[in-house]
Amino acid sequence: MKSPICGKNIQIKTLLIIATLIIFIISGCGSGEKLNSAFDIIPNTQTKIGWFWQNPKPQGNELNSVYFLDNIIGYAVGDAGTILKTMNSGNSWEFQSSGTNMEIRSIHCPVDANTCYAVGYGGTILKTTNGGSNWSSQASGTGNLLNSIHCPVDANTCYAVGGNPAFHRIILKTTDGGSNWASQISETGNLLNSIHCPVDANTCYAVGYGGTIMKTINGGISWTPQTSGLTKRLFSIHCPMDENICYAVGESGTTLKTTNGGSNWESLNSGTENLLFSINCPVDANTCYAMGNTNLKTTDGGNNWISFSSASRNTIRSIHCPVDANICFAVGDGGTIMKTTNRGNNWVSQTTGGQDSLYSISCPVDANICFTAGYNFGILKTTNGGGAWDVNRLEEADHLNSVYCPVDVNTCFVAGQNGKVLKTTDGGNVWSSQSSGTTNWLRSIYCPTDANTCFAVGDSGTILKTTNGGNTWVSKTSGTTFDIYSIQCSLNVNTCFAVGYGALILKTTNGGNDWISQTSDAVNTLFSVDCTEDANTCYAVGVGGMILKRTNGGSIWESQTSGTLSDLYSIHCPVSANACYAVGAGGTILKTTNGGSNWSSQTSGTGNSLNSIHCPTDMNICYVVGDHGTILKTTNGGEQ
Repeated sequence: MKSPICGKNIQIKTLLIIATLIIFIISGCGSGEKLNSAFDIIPNTQTKIGWFWQNPKPQGNELNSVYFLDNIIGYAVGDAGTILKTMNSGNSWEFQSSGTNMEIRSIHCPVDANTCYAVGYGGTILKTTNGGSNWSSQASGTGNLLNSIHCPVDANTCYAVGGNPAFHRIILKTTDGGSNWASQISETGNLLNSIHCPVDANTCYAVGYGGTIMKTINGGISWTPQTSGLTKRLFSIHCPMDENICYAVGESGTTLKTTNGGSNWESLNSGTENLLFSINCPVDANTCYAMGNTNLKTTDGGNNWISFSSASRNTIRSIHCPVDANICFAVGDGGTIMKTTNRGNNWVSQTTGGQDSLYSISCPVDANICFTAGYNFGILKTTNGGGAWDVNRLEEADHLNSVYCPVDVNTCFVAGQNGKVLKTTDGGNVWSSQSSGTTNWLRSIYCPTDANTCFAVGDSGTILKTTNGGNTWVSKTSGTTFDIYSIQCSLNVNTCFAVGYGALILKTTNGGNDWISQTSDAVNTLFSVDCTEDANTCYAVGVGGMILKRTNGGSIWESQTSGTLSDLYSIHCPVSANACYAVGAGGTILKTTNGGSNWSSQTSGTGNSLNSIHCPTDMNICYVVGDHGTILKTTNGGEQ
């Protein structure tokens, strides 16, 4: 069964190559700009089982918090239970097994690199006492989100804050290393995002939604609200020297400062309206970094803030300067990790590979040579099974939704924004533009048997067909103005199905000259369709975890139980109608081996949206691409 290779929203990641100690290295081949790594990924206990990252490196999940003990040893945590550790100042990052798929929001190692705490969604509290070789879950007593943790003096006494956006806040405290967590506050109030205890465990500040600032001077026995003078969300607080001078940052460029322990908070002019998620003043109250959608620095105690460029276009979620203002580390969206060694004048990315969304992948012959297409990136190609991806950035192509190579690795088509159709006949070295005759966005391109006869579908009911390899594209009457997202045809080219907005299902039996609407159990948008070579059995997937199946050439599409409410963007049955994958929002990967009677969820290791899946020869070796440049690969059918 051939893949529809339809695009909706997708990205890229890098491949694991097993050496004696299982060291992940990005290698390069081919011509063009290469996504090669200067940083190794060293898995802790991972082998090449399940789904593993190929791009970006070391991984592409959003990172929410970074903490370094010194300039050498540090941790970063984020979505999908991600915990990374470096022992060489970020030159390489080690995956650690957190034991959870929950998003982790904050990490703190109070004394040394051995004992650390991490908190996150669902009341998650994790602790390690051996440098992350093992992380154990602790009973928090809450199912609420925990956004921040701080252990001010030692590993025994710690605070965690959070709540939920529906006007509830919580503050937890332990005095026995996490064996017991007691709730100090669990009440109606604004969600808390950050806690900091500048000197000891008695005096602490917490900030959150609605301009909330709270302070305790008795170890949390009582918490006193302070007047911030605003209702903006506050995301981070830091008191660099003592309890008197503190900074807080938040939405709309909000920057606050107190010099008298919070009796008064002064609003500073940050010069931006962008979100600021993290602030760190490494040595004193004069020099501070504030980072988020904009990156700022002050050297005069906040009187003036200077914007600086970083090594990433992504949002930064956390910054930490462990020793002084010279060496700092920052993490954020798309797995961004970056470092400065000269007081923020220059930042070096410790993440390699593209982080723009990928929408489609095609491996025409085997798992070695594949093409991907997406936003801003142009077209990516690997010739070594994902070990390296060569980038062909095309000036005329900003947003490419679909790529398809019908027969071999030489001839491929891509389709995208404003009716763009490109073709290569030399394996991607040169791409020539074709005249599609439309300015509507094209969402999917498919050639059933060879490179001569192809279809492209897109917005406002657009259906195009060529029978001469794209020299001319002819518009077909679809009978709808709804957007069409995917098309699939039988090997005889006559019978095709197209799906799209508003539960749209169209069928032709005469090569696209006439299209007939079909009914199904779906009520919402369908994003992808895949059929057997004779088109007798087809699947379609879409909004809310919808999976439809059509059998025996009939006109009835019946819904199947997917077990998820996540939107599904792509379906692929590489060998038969019994064995299929479906992928979608939130890192969803589903698999069936019995024709959809049962769909099982697989661990993707990411919360990024997955937009396209392709298995070139069988169910074992498959690629998935998605948002933030995500590229995942499995060599064992995705089984853990």
